[in-house]
Amino acid sequence: MSSQDTNGDGRAGSVGLDLDSDAVEAKRWLNGTEAEGHLFLPGPPRTSLLDEITSFYYCVAAPLLERAGVSPSEKGFRHAYALVSSRAFMVDAYHGLAMVPIADAFNHAQDNSIHLESDYGVCPSCGSLSECPHDADAREDVTEPAPYTDTADSENTCEMVVNAAIAPGEEVFNTYGARLSNAELLVRYGFVLDANDNDILTWTIEEIWGAAGAALADSQPRRWDNEASYGVCMEILRDWQYDAGWAESELVNDTELFGDRNPLYMTADGVLSLKLWLAIALATLQRQVTNLDVAETRQLLGRMAWAQTQLERGQALARSEGNNDAYKALDRLVRTIGELCARRLDRIFHLDVQQQDDRWLGLHSAVVGKFIDDLDTAQQKTRLAVTLALGEISIIESCVAGWDELDGYYLVRDRIGTVEPRATQPSSSPDLT
Repeated sequence: MSSQDTNGDGRAGSVGLDLDSDAVEAKRWLNGTEAEGHLFLPGPPRTSLLDEITSFYYCVAAPLLERAGVSPSEKGFRHAYALVSSRAFMVDAYHGLAMVPIADAFNHAQDNSIHLESDYGVCPSCGSLSECPHDADAREDVTEPAPYTDTADSENTCEMVVNAAIAPGEEVFNTYGARLSNAELLVRYGFVLDANDNDILTWTIEEIWGAAGAALADSQPRRWDNEASYGVCMEILRDWQYDAGWAESELVNDTELFGDRNPLYMTADGVLSLKLWLAIALATLQRQVTNLDVAETRQLLGRMAWAQTQLERGQALARSEGNNDAYKALDRLVRTIGELCARRLDRIFHLDVQQQDDRWLGLHSAVVGKFIDDLDTAQQKTRLAVTLALGEISIIESCVAGWDELDGYYLVRDRIGTVEPRATQPSSSPDLT
């Protein structure tokens, strides 16, 4: 089924399925979080994973079960799907995703002590690890798999292999994926870690362009990819590097994520990826200038990066040393970062509270933390979703705090503001007193 997903460890993923009131509230809290993106199938058209599962049930599963004399139910199918997708492993080229008894008994940890091993390179037609008739180049007409026998190769097994010392009485952990974020863990397996260094927040080019327009009071309804210099911006985004490096920066990280993940991200510490910083800078420059010159833009970006590193070191005297354009551009970049953070916070924060611009952002996490403390113990799904949202709010707060430490820059904080309960809040709302 196309909605199945696997991670680097070969283990499949799951989704929350039971649409009771707790699940409905939990799903509301996932809106705006990274988990929301994982509930849709990759790339256009935007298709809900839950809708895909429902469609598969009515179009494929239910008719098959009925023909087999089984009375189907959508709830039962969803439950079975969740059980299999949260426990199946990618075994080999023949079996694909399969249930592996005992292997699914271990909990997840990033510092795991065991892992699953199997030989993926078996014959995809019959599952043989040894030479089989399907290997013969001359038999191009072989389409039927060889009959199954119990005398399979003894080496064709799944094994749980110890990779770290295990003390007597110590719990043995597997890993469901060494680089999985809490958003991925929640959507696939139904839990989150107390702290997860793999957590990131990501943005799209369109979101960055929109935030730059709002931050710079450019309200013209136009798309970035319709701009004359869009190709120039994308060329620079692909290959520009700050020669002096970001090693000493606490606000920008030039380490790229593995694989095909979105490079426009913020780390668990609230640090911008180089590509995110660059995309924001380019969007602000494009909003100010219709046609960008490649060479001039690259030079300005270098001066902006230099100006920022000087500010981070507390050396702001360079403002008066002929680098005014870089500082003005950096000012616009900071305002856009504030707008990006504010917009993401608006999407994540689902409590009925008002914003006050005369106090600081930190109360957002305090409000949500109090809300979690007051949740009924039976609302386990909601608790997990709100915990994920709280983690992402904390990332935004860390980002804001870092940029506010730059000399003279309080624009991020001023845009975000803070929250307080309204006087008319019902008794179930968080009480900060």
